[in-house]
Amino acid sequence: MSGWQVDFLDEFDSFNPKNWQDQMIWVNNEDQCYVSDNQFNTREVSNGTLKIRVIDLGEKTSL
Repeated sequence: MSGWQVDFLDEFDSFNPKNWQDQMIWVNNEDQCYVSDNQFNTREVSNGTLKIRVIDLGEKTSL
């Protein structure tokens, strides 16, 4: 058999925390980070896709 073989597939009917994890990380001295538990409504699942929303809190925080 040649070509690609599917190893993992998520159709994004919903956000499944068993497949995906929120990670709060900062790299390269960036001011941005991902926040956990969909705080600030930054994650949306619709039409089979995961959408990650970028927001500006207007201040630094220690989430």
